[in-house]
Amino acid sequence: MDVPSKYTNDAMVRSFRKAVKLSDSQLEEQIISEPVREDEFATTVNTTQPDYFYIYTSG
Repeated sequence: MDVPSKYTNDAMVRSFRKAVKLSDSQLEEQIISEPVREDEFATTVNTTQPDYFYIYTSG
């Protein structure tokens, strides 16, 4: 199922990162969060290192 992301700009990513911690405090700075294009769908899965995932929204 293709689901568009609401994290399409730096401000949305920053507000998400302020509200949600993705790891313990010692590793949080190692996690990369970046916006996607407004028309980009969050369906990509990385099967090799480094691990990453997309956040799905009901948009």
